[in-house]
Amino acid sequence: MKRYPFPPGLTRWLIPGLLLLTLAGCLQAAFDQRSLDRTTDLKSKTLALMDKSGEPFTQHATAVSDVRSQMRSALAAEELRKQNKETVAMWREILVNDTTSAGSPVGFFNRWQQQGTVNPVFLSQARPVIEKNFDRLIELENAKTKSLP
Repeated sequence: MKRYPFPPGLTRWLIPGLLLLTLAGCLQAAFDQRSLDRTTDLKSKTLALMDKSGEPFTQHATAVSDVRSQMRSALAAEELRKQNKETVAMWREILVNDTTSAGSPVGFFNRWQQQGTVNPVFLSQARPVIEKNFDRLIELENAKTKSLP
């Protein structure tokens, strides 16, 4: 009679289970510290600019243009990463041009540019939503598989 190190029923499920766990780890992009740093930096720059939206847009046009450009570059970098659909979708949401979208910093900046200044009520509604969207991006990156040193 053969003796197995595991009960026979367990070995039937053990190998497919380990294979599924291995494949699940391959279905998401690997953690990227540069991506996390870039997102954190853009979050702080965006929120700082939003806090200045009671001032004339013309005083901050260059800084806003720089942040918009950095956001587009961030999206382009994320699109190059494999298994990164959720992060790319979130960046696309952030880059929506709609001036009525409370969750898009680009839409917020466009509204600021069109109106010259932003109403404090709109700022108080948009800021937490935009902050939450950046936090979601940071959470998505932190949840990715970190490679061992």
